[in-house]
Parts: sequence; structure tokens; C-alpha cells
Amino acid sequence: MKMIYGIRLQLWNELKRLHLVPQNVRNFDDYEVNYYSSSWPMIQTAILAGCYPGVGVAKDGSKMRKIRTCAQNNASFHPSSVLKRQIVDSSKRSEQVNRFSNNIEPKIEFLVYQELIKLEEGITLRMVTACIPLAVLILAGTLHMSKNVIDGFKLTDKQESLLKNNEFLIEIESSLAMQGKFEDLQLIMRLRFKLMFYFLEFLKNPTSRLSREHNDLLACLNYVLSIDHHRFGFQML
Repeated sequence: MKMIYGIRLQLWNELKRLHLVPQNVRNFDDYEVNYYSSSWPMIQTAILAGCYPGVGVAKDGSKMRKIRTCAQNNASFHPSSVLKRQIVDSSKRSEQVNRFSNNIEPKIEFLVYQELIKLEEGITLRMVTACIPLAVLILAGTLHMSKNVIDGFKLTDKQESLLKNNEFLIEIESSLAMQGKFEDLQLIMRLRFKLMFYFLEFLKNPTSRLSREHNDLLACLNYVLSIDHHRFGFQML
């Protein structure tokens, strides 16, 4: 516990040195820096942003035994993975966990991992977290998306009406793409661009206080992530 506390304190001091935490905030549990600490969708998305490009895609019908990553087409869970034990065989879960989930199986398409480990059985993923597609679409990839993606949403009203109910493909990177209705993806891209602009503003002036617009933006992000979180059967912690 002393080691954990020491690492936590070191990280806290580093964040303050880089002005990523306001100087007037002195405690770990200060309300100003823990506003969304009880929102698992927001925490999950923060993990994704920190672990990128460690994003894996679970192949349909493989029961999580084949996971595509940017470096490997057929990676799998590390033998020590807690997530593997929870999702591969629901009969092995504790009664308390099954009761908490209301026996609803989450639909898992994307996984975030911290590192790839090579074992005798092949490439495995360690420190894995399941995440929702919306989080990947909003925060995966670089700050600057390709010109083709941006131009794809700068359409005239006539062109937009023709694509409104059609499927549209967005390539976040060479190994990561998503398909959906144009109208839905257009709204998500607008939210993504607003968040990226907010990040760039914050990096330029990290000591500035959040404006009302920024607070509204974070509240909106938490709201839409929570909706998608529930839609895919993830449980709120």
C-alpha cells in the first residue's frame, strides 16, 4: 500500500508540475478534479485515450479468441486476464456478479489494452478493458483526422439529404474503421471535433478554469457515452 500511495503521490506532483491540475487543488479527492470519477463511461473513455493505439477489435464468432490489433490479426487474452474469465464463460462467474448484471450479456466489439505479450500460444493482450464503439469513434486516432474524412462531412444540403439514410464508412486509421448511418456519424464527428478543439485549447492554457461551454461539452459527452454504454449491455459501476 505504501508503494501504491507513493506512485499516486508522484503522479499527482507530476500533473501539478505540468499544470494539468489547478495549483489551488491540494487533495486527491477534491471535487473539482473528481467530478466524473463515478461515471464509468467517462473513466472507460479516458482509459481508451491513454492506451491508444492499443485498441483491439473482437472478431465475430470467435468468442474473443481472435482479436485484431494494429500489430497482430489474431491476438488473444493473456491467461491472467480477469476480463477473459468474466466474458468467455458466464457459468464461471460468481453468483453475485451474475445478479449484478441481471444476466444480460454485454455486446463487446472493441477492447483497449496496455501491452502486447508474446507467449508460446501466440500474441496476447494484457491490462484489457472492454469499451463501447462510440468511445472509439470519438477519441481513437490522432487529433488531426484525414482530409478525406473531414471533406466527407462538408456536404451541401442536397448531398446531405441523399446520404441521410445511407451507410457511411469512416476510417479512423488503416486498421480501424466504422460504418453507420451518415446522419449519426455526422453528429458524432461534430462532437469529436469539438472535443479535439477543447483539448488543444487546454494544452495551450492548462491553468485556465473551465468555461460554461466546456462544462456543457463534458456533460454532453458523459450523457451520450452513458446511453451507448447502456445500449451495449455494459453495467454501471
